[in-house]
Amino acid sequence: MSTEPVAGKYQVVIVDDELVIRNGLRSVVDWGTLGFEIAGVFGSASELLEWLPTGTADVLLVDICMPGMDGLQLIGNAKACRKGLVPVVLSGYDNFEYAQAAIDRGVYGYLLKPVREAQLEELFHRLRRLLDDRARHQALDTAVAESDAARQLMLLLHEGTIDPSGLQRLLVAYPTLSHFPSARIMVMEIVPARYCAEESSIDGKIRAALEDLEAWLRQVCPAVRLPDRPIIPVVFTGDEQESLRIARDCFRRAEAMISDRDVTLSAAVGRPAGRLDELHFSMVSAESELQRRRYEGTGILIEPGEDRRQTPIHEDVEYGELDDFAGFAHAVVETDPDTAQQVIRHLFSNLTDECVSDLRLVETRIWSFIEQVSSQLTLYGIPAEIARRQLYTAFERSLSWPTYAIAAEAMDVEVEKFLGVTEGYRHDPRNAAIMDAVRFIRANLAEDISLEQLAERAQMSNSYFSRLFKHVVGEKFKDYLINNRLAAAKQRLSETSDKVYAVAESVGFRDHHYFSDVFKRKIGVTPLEYRHRSRSGKS
Repeated sequence: MSTEPVAGKYQVVIVDDELVIRNGLRSVVDWGTLGFEIAGVFGSASELLEWLPTGTADVLLVDICMPGMDGLQLIGNAKACRKGLVPVVLSGYDNFEYAQAAIDRGVYGYLLKPVREAQLEELFHRLRRLLDDRARHQALDTAVAESDAARQLMLLLHEGTIDPSGLQRLLVAYPTLSHFPSARIMVMEIVPARYCAEESSIDGKIRAALEDLEAWLRQVCPAVRLPDRPIIPVVFTGDEQESLRIARDCFRRAEAMISDRDVTLSAAVGRPAGRLDELHFSMVSAESELQRRRYEGTGILIEPGEDRRQTPIHEDVEYGELDDFAGFAHAVVETDPDTAQQVIRHLFSNLTDECVSDLRLVETRIWSFIEQVSSQLTLYGIPAEIARRQLYTAFERSLSWPTYAIAAEAMDVEVEKFLGVTEGYRHDPRNAAIMDAVRFIRANLAEDISLEQLAERAQMSNSYFSRLFKHVVGEKFKDYLINNRLAAAKQRLSETSDKVYAVAESVGFRDHHYFSDVFKRKIGVTPLEYRHRSRSGKS
């Protein structure tokens, strides 16, 4: 275990039972540039839990498979000890069960081993924005709670002089009061009604509609608009049925007011609160329900009820296979936008059918799709890092639209751009030489393969071949060779009963002890443990 004094940035603690992985995570990215610092590095759950009561931590980066207390158990204990701690999980397994269990425990990210530098940076860029937003909301909570209007409203509520059927000002942070009329919060969001390439134009229409809606609401109640977000929350007092009736009436009137514009209203009602200090939970509930608009659509009032999200319809299919990543890669190579767009629409259609509203699960699915596609495209001379970056940016832009249906329309445009970017790479003769090396590696994993051998085959110097290989493939030659051998080993362990030493030799490892060490370091479990879990349906 190691700790160090930190200040001024969000604090990260790392827990993994493998020293090599701990050290690798500590040095793989420039944490300071991302806005984070490493507050502590621990080899077990017990070490972290002993340190946590007196330490400072904002993010927990934890291995899911450790001896003793595993990562999922540790997350529950650590969050109970440190309020607001954001967990990020590492795993050698990419099945839905593990991802769903992690999401159920409030995990922000689910990273598959071996972790790529670009993937880690992307996740922590998003996490930094989340933590910044949370800090701004906490500041807003304090400001609202201390305002004169808030104090006056709390006094009126305490004295019981407010008409329970009226609309009142939203309070985000509240001191505890012993008596409070039942209430619930509705959040209303102005969103685009359809895809529009001119985002600045639609942004202007959203702002105008927001201003009109806010002015109308203030005629019946003071409303609070969240900063930098097109959302207006309002609170309705009254018993459970009465507050819901008023919310429905308010939604219908607000929807009618903006019906003649290129925007639409999306709204959700939170669960009722019986005390003033519980209104925050009604707000959280409403915002959570609002995410269902991604698959239910806009122009409706989403009410609390049974969560429609299910276990995926195709439980036995891994991420990416449902979405035909090979077909997408082939369409890119053939410059066939129609087929590529059809694959992307199938991806979003699956998300709709499975009622997935949690963006963390969406990102897990999409990142797997991107990884599979990028790997396929390297066979045709398209650099993996270029493909990853372009596709990730395209999906990120598309998912900013309110529903999966509109996101699919936005991706039609992004796919056209992606095909234009990648076309030039396929005709570069230098890339063709690297692709020949990649095909040679995949076809001869059981043989002794060296960088010098492949550089000579490509008629390049060793140093130039090494640099070009990393640029095109996205990994160093040695890492790519080992990762492909491990992937082949995982398949043989799952599908055959061969001895571990025989599996090792069949994929190019001459020393089966070294193979077991590398497998455990990269995948997180021993080869025999992986075989057992894969056959019991957990890998």
